Amino acid sequence: MVTHGDRVNAWSDRKGCSSTFLFRNGAIVRTPVKSLAVLAAATLGLISPVWTATAVESAERSQQALRVCPAVDPEDASVYAPLGNTAAGFAECSNGVPYVMDCPQGLLFNLRLNVCDWPRNAEKEGAETRLTAAAVTLSPTTELSAVVTWEDKPLYQAPVVFLDPQGSALCHAETDDTGRAACEAEGVTEAGYTAAYAGTETLTTANARGTARS
Repeated sequence: MVTHGDRVNAWSDRKGCSSTFLFRNGAIVRTPVKSLAVLAAATLGLISPVWTATAVESAERSQQALRVCPAVDPEDASVYAPLGNTAAGFAECSNGVPYVMDCPQGLLFNLRLNVCDWPRNAEKEGAETRLTAAAVTLSPTTELSAVVTWEDKPLYQAPVVFLDPQGSALCHAETDDTGRAACEAEGVTEAGYTAAYAGTETLTTANARGTARS
């Protein structure tokens, strides 16, 4: 654990990772070996872990979705990302795979500094989210889908509810590591549907209308 004034920087264990123990500010903290170089530098105030997204050329975006984690870890920093279903946790990336971690009790993930922080700090660093709903073709069972992003980055594990024009729930889904949520629903009409994301303490709510055609 690294403190910067009244901020707290906490790394969590990942299943199967080697770890070591550090003594910092009167506390014994266990941290993954892969994070030690970053931790040491952060302790000296030299660097801070940064969030990195997979770069995708615009010409390829129709075939390859932007993902939460890069396929290959950068050599000089760990990669973290917020979760869409809670501000009290985060995802740590390992070669394209997001591993869900919990912040220590009472702390929230600060999505700007990529650390577990006091709520008063994390909430001030919040971000807007954006939701895009897909156009669908009607059938007895229609697949509805939407993509949730924050600042053009996909949002992982964001719960999305799909609603009919009267506000009744058609189905529920959670976003995958591309930010996409999808579920099948009955009773969808040409009036379309609404996809809604409720947000967290550090991420705003978002909703979008989806069109439907026969």
